[in-house]
Amino acid sequence: ISWEFKWENKDEAECYGPYSSEQMLKWQDEGYFKDGVFVRKTTVDSKEFQSSKRIDFSLY
Repeated sequence: ISWEFKWENKDEAECYGPYSSEQMLKWQDEGYFKDGVFVRKTTVDSKEFQSSKRIDFSLY
């Protein structure tokens, strides 16, 4: 599974990725996403971003 993220949940916000679950978990554990970011899986046809605070990247 790969992920895209953006710092703000706005349509015009720049999107970064894709990144692996392992990379996202590493960044999360290191505090890189201290205030959270907005993420979505790139492997499904989803347009909606979710708060990274609700995602356990170790499950993916």
